[in-house]
Amino acid sequence: MFSVLHPLWVHTIALFVLAFLAMLQNSLSHVTVPGEFSMSHSILWPGWLAGLAIGLLALTQLWLSNRQLGVSQSYGHLCGLISRAGTFRRSELAATDHWLLWFFLGLPLGGFIAAVTASDADSLALTFSMGEMYDRVLPQTFWLKGLILTGGGALMGVGARLAGGCTSGHVISGCALLNPPSLLAGALFFAGGLAAVQMLFASFI
Repeated sequence: MFSVLHPLWVHTIALFVLAFLAMLQNSLSHVTVPGEFSMSHSILWPGWLAGLAIGLLALTQLWLSNRQLGVSQSYGHLCGLISRAGTFRRSELAATDHWLLWFFLGLPLGGFIAAVTASDADSLALTFSMGEMYDRVLPQTFWLKGLILTGGGALMGVGARLAGGCTSGHVISGCALLNPPSLLAGALFFAGGLAAVQMLFASFI
């Protein structure tokens, strides 16, 4: 029976909450990242507001549906819908309850809402650039840059499934529940991020 506590309802309610927070953010000034070599010159949501929204979503979902917030498994569900490979026929990926797909589809929608409700939305434009720091280390050729970013995303996806979860599943949900594997994964994520920043951007900071 379809319950009001069904994860689909939880995410629908959360979408409206995030939309409200996005409209609230419209009255807040943008945060400009100082420094010549910034990764992003304009941050649409202040860190405290985005963190609060993510934390409330994770807490609300766990409370109402007894399911942890996570992203990477939704890619497995999507592959299970479009592929006949046995890898994606496992029970957790072939389930008929594809609520994670709704969450997956809501990610770009949430970014769109945040962008169009920003105080300087008229000045925003779609771009392939990720900021000056990334532009210094990535190829300038459009297709080659896209190939590297796509390959990096694929490696992140494989790593997330090997680890049994991504940063959201482990760090946001797992660490909050004091899950030992998630605490270890979170520490390794953080250490890997520090190492990558030093290798890629140390000469620019």
